[in-house]
Parts: sequence; structure tokens; C-alpha cells
Amino acid sequence: MVMANRLILIGIVIPLVVLVWSLFSSNLFLVIGISVVAVGLSTALVSAGTIIGGLKIFRKSEQPRTRDLMFFWVGASLSFFIITTAFVIVTKGPLYFFPFGYLTWDIELTKIEKPSQSEGSYGTVRDTSRGQFEDGLVKIEGYTRDPMQVVVVLISKTQHDLKIDWRKAKFVDMYGRTHPVEVTPLSQPLLENLAEARTRDDGTLTEIKHAQSARVRVSPLGKPQIRRVWGWEISGMRGRTLQVLFPLEVEGKSYEYVFTFQITEFRVSE
Repeated sequence: MVMANRLILIGIVIPLVVLVWSLFSSNLFLVIGISVVAVGLSTALVSAGTIIGGLKIFRKSEQPRTRDLMFFWVGASLSFFIITTAFVIVTKGPLYFFPFGYLTWDIELTKIEKPSQSEGSYGTVRDTSRGQFEDGLVKIEGYTRDPMQVVVVLISKTQHDLKIDWRKAKFVDMYGRTHPVEVTPLSQPLLENLAEARTRDDGTLTEIKHAQSARVRVSPLGKPQIRRVWGWEISGMRGRTLQVLFPLEVEGKSYEYVFTFQITEFRVSE
């Protein structure tokens, strides 16, 4: 029984050691690979110890010792648990531990805020359609399917030039972290015969003249990656928000517009 008991003990210790190590490892694929090997090895050891111990117990004519019976039932229970856990990990593991590429997001522009002092001259911001807003100064459309970047379309409604200094803008991600932004100008189809506004090549300034529109992609500087998502966090992702804050300058005055995007759906692609 000594060998059987040792096999069961080793089978118990191996996944515990791997579990502790995985908590401090940042390499997802290495964790998955070693975990699969550990579960397989643990299953083999515990099952072998249980079988050997069971055969010795039931072949003995005398009453087996309590310790031997305890190891046998612990081994049998662990064998069932480990095999069941291994099956769940293999079949449903991706539902609990995802790299970013397997996540699907539905994100909507739900609100735009601006300083109250601008309302006297340009009115309040009105929600005109899904993801579209406007006031007396500008028409706005925003959309994205990636929580680390948004696309914004701005159409001037005033005779005055509009300027956005993106060096003063901020991106607040869904974790509440604030970042400086990087901006990429995007080409766009003609909108109501509007000319395309100019954004500097370095992405620091966008200038929108009368009857012009600008379409830009805004993301945190360096575009940080989404951290790994655990299964129990999935429901909590819905309703989270991300914001873009930027100053819109007109007639020598600067007004900070705050775009709020909300995650309306969060899905996992199997």
C-alpha cells in the first residue's frame, strides 16, 4: 500500500504546485500547456494509486487498515474530480480564459457632454439617432467594436473654423485608466458633398472649416492591450464605459466635449 499511497499523494501535489505557479505567470500559452500536462499526469498517478490500492485492499483476507481505506476513497474521489475537471477544461476552457482575439464587443456612443457655458451660443447636445448627436456647432457620429479605439466623424455646422488639439485630449478606458491619445485620420465617402477636413500627419491637430467633415480613429497612446478576461467577469463587462475627452476650439474659445461609449454586449466566440 505504500507505493499506492505515494502515487496518490504525488498526484495531489502536482496540480497544486502548477496552480500556485500559474497565478504568477503572465504567459497564457505556457500556463495552458503545462496545466494540461499536469492534469494528465495527476490523473494517471492518482488513478494508478487508486487501482493498486483497491486491488490490495480487496485481496486481503484480514480487515484493511483505516489509513489504507482513507487513501483509497480519497484517491477514488480525486480520480473522478480530476477526470471531470480535465474534461471541462478541454471542452469549455476557452469560455473561462480568453486571449483578446476571441472576444466580440458591441459598443455604442450613448452620451456626449460639454460645458454649460457653450450652450448659450450653440445650444445643447441633442441625440438625433443611434450613435449620432449634434448641437449648433457640430454634427457628431461615433462608433467602434474595439474598446481600445473609437472612430469619430465630425461635421462643422458653423461659419467659423473648428480646431481640435489632440495633445490635450484624453482617453479613459473601461478600467478607468486615463491615457493621452494617438489619432489616425481616415478617408471617408463624401457626406452631403462635404469636403474632407485636414488632420496633421503627426495626428496632433485637426482643422475643420465650414462645410467640411473629419473622420478620425482615436486610441490610447501605444494602444494598451485588453487584459485577460476570466469567465466570471463576462457579465460584468456589459455596461462598462469608455470615454474620449477633447477640446473643440472655435472663435478663440475651447470647449471640452466628453464622448461616452458603453459596452452593450460582450460575447465569446468559440
